[in-house]
Amino acid sequence: MKQTAVEWLRERYKSQSGLLFAEDFEQAKEMEKERMINFAKYCLNNAKHLNFDKALFNVEEYYQIFKSKQDV
Repeated sequence: MKQTAVEWLRERYKSQSGLLFAEDFEQAKEMEKERMINFAKYCLNNAKHLNFDKALFNVEEYYQIFKSKQDV
């Protein structure tokens, strides 16, 4: 299984002798999980009227829209 971005960051900090507290890492993982779930819900809601192939084609567009709404 590939690393999540949070796991990658933790390994990078370790390799550069940085300090990342375990609580911060766990909080970041939970935040990432919540964001992924919210994105999946957003995609499913927006793609429910599309066929499967069209929905897959639109995922990157959905992500850009989702991300812009999260950054506000």
